[in-house]
Amino acid sequence: MLTVEIQGKEYKLCDNWSDLTLKTFGELCKIPIPTKLRDRWRAFIEDKEPPTDSHRDIIKTYPAYYGKVIKLLSDIPDSVVNYIEWSVREKLFTEYLLKFSISTIASFPQYEPVHADSFKLNGEEYFLPVSLLYGGKSVPMAKEKIVTFSEASDIEIALQEWGEKGIEAMAQICAVYLRKAGESHSDELVIQRTEQFKELPMSAVWEVFFCIAILGWQYARGIKTYSNEVIRDLLTQLENQGLNHSKSED
Repeated sequence: MLTVEIQGKEYKLCDNWSDLTLKTFGELCKIPIPTKLRDRWRAFIEDKEPPTDSHRDIIKTYPAYYGKVIKLLSDIPDSVVNYIEWSVREKLFTEYLLKFSISTIASFPQYEPVHADSFKLNGEEYFLPVSLLYGGKSVPMAKEKIVTFSEASDIEIALQEWGEKGIEAMAQICAVYLRKAGESHSDELVIQRTEQFKELPMSAVWEVFFCIAILGWQYARGIKTYSNEVIRDLLTQLENQGLNHSKSED
């Protein structure tokens, strides 16, 4: 947490992803973003020309949103935030909170993964799937045993809910992937920990997010490689039998 001074008093403001819980980030996602501000962020993400802001956007519409985010992500009282003028709100938001808000609409969060091995919550340590180096990069799940039907089903359900319900479903995904040392998958534990894991710091949640992203990329690459090999073998067999007409006739 970052210490800021306003009107002669010190307050705490979220500065790192570890300062936010999954539950808090879910609340941030629910704060409506002004349409033009959202468009401006999307233009930034997609490297396009941003829309033109009106004077009203700059001094009233945007600062009203900034104030709501500041109230959520700090211990500054509402009575103080309500009297912070627009330029100070803009400065606090842009310098410290922008990355959190942009991540509510971006395909990938404004977060640099550190490939952590474990996280602690309420004094208990939970581990990410075992990983190893492959091509100079950490490959999550590479040493994991083949998942059980129940475990695979829970992962599939959680990912489906993620697509339908948004970031809140990450609690269930974390409950599937994060386990104590030597622990095996359990439906009961997933149900039990789904609510508990809403108190996970977002730094832990994003580590799980990137773990899944890498797994998905590897899975897709593996399927593509396998499919290409099967197609090549099939074409070779057809060619040997004189049945491959994919090549141009001389």
